[in-house]
Amino acid sequence: MTSILKVSTIQDPTNSNTALTIDSSGLALPSVLHYRCMIFPSGSTNQWNNITDSEIDSSIGNTVTATLSSGSVAGSLGHNTDATLSGLTTGIYEFHVFGSHNRTSSASTGDLRVQLLESGTQIAQGISTTFTQKYANSSLNIIRDYTAAVPASVVLRWDANVSNYPSLRGSGFIVKRIG
Repeated sequence: MTSILKVSTIQDPTNSNTALTIDSSGLALPSVLHYRCMIFPSGSTNQWNNITDSEIDSSIGNTVTATLSSGSVAGSLGHNTDATLSGLTTGIYEFHVFGSHNRTSSASTGDLRVQLLESGTQIAQGISTTFTQKYANSSLNIIRDYTAAVPASVVLRWDANVSNYPSLRGSGFIVKRIG
């Protein structure tokens, strides 16, 4: 015997919180989509270890927040900016991190790296090497399962081995809960 149940939402019986929404295509959506998108810097020529919150060109999102800090930390290439994420809840997340720079001086080798760190441990990285130290870009895409628990800290890192200047725009990230 088969049955068809037609619903558009399922709610918690003790209150009016929606637990599940079915969209018009029949896909089940999480009740709260957590996301954050940040693009930076905004017209700055600061080095990677000097990017600040005021240089964010665009930031949208709801429950996920990011705090930028810059400097030189162990495990970095020497000049880095970190985005420490908060507001993540249990679920499955997609991370897209991208970085670029357009330094136009010096003919030495330059490295540009983007990373995802969980509780201080590098989980994934993208790295690009430019032999003219002019144009470089790097990115990473990864899906992480946080259904059991969210790590104590989740950090996105952009860093370079020399004080490369970032491009006027084109570095940032998108984080979204997909399940």
